[in-house]
Amino acid sequence: MSCTILNVKYYFMENGKRIRLPEIVPAILTDNEREFLNLTVAALKFAKRIQFDFMDSRFVPSISVPVDSVLSIPETTSALEAHLMVFNPERYFEVLKKANFEMIIFHVEAVKDLFETIKKIRSYGLLPGIAINPDTSVDLIESVYKEVEEILFMTVYPGYYGRPIVWEALDRAKEFKERHPEVIVGIDGGVKLNNVEKIVKSGVDRICVGSAIFKAPDIKKTYLEFISQVTLAAQKIHKNC
Repeated sequence: MSCTILNVKYYFMENGKRIRLPEIVPAILTDNEREFLNLTVAALKFAKRIQFDFMDSRFVPSISVPVDSVLSIPETTSALEAHLMVFNPERYFEVLKKANFEMIIFHVEAVKDLFETIKKIRSYGLLPGIAINPDTSVDLIESVYKEVEEILFMTVYPGYYGRPIVWEALDRAKEFKERHPEVIVGIDGGVKLNNVEKIVKSGVDRICVGSAIFKAPDIKKTYLEFISQVTLAAQKIHKNC
């Protein structure tokens, strides 16, 4: 089974120039396998990129569906990425490769050797990304950021859906992006329709949205509302430059 996604463009045109928009990335987190499949099938109909969050109840206090649930995902042209909030993430690289994932994002706090983990991800033909918690020193990633495809700044303390955003963490993402503009920088946690304009102003490239989309009555409509808010915010910022 394959799914056709919406033709959402992450840019707008102004005076003949293409202005980049940050990408909204729906993020699925659940401990129920039926819900996992239902949310996935729904998201595949509209999202160009989807993040799947996995937790082991050790690195974070909560637990999600097992990682091998990804084998139930229908064939798709959407880019799939796994955010592994787990210790020993290398246990899951093979199954994620088998399920045609594009990227694996692991936590700097969860592994002993960042370079070795990155090397192992690439050995499976997958793209590596790293996530960093709000209270972890950014110094930990300064030596490895050039080796990965994305730096994901957690803007909540991970483990639960619906936590309020930690604004200081967004400031860290903004500062990192300003120092390293060539790096894809994402943020994850606490994103709502009423704060996404401020997030766009930070200059990050990707904005992961979980409960604000998947707990909404109409997830596709809410996703499109996020796209609209991001577009309006970016247009406003550009006009003020």
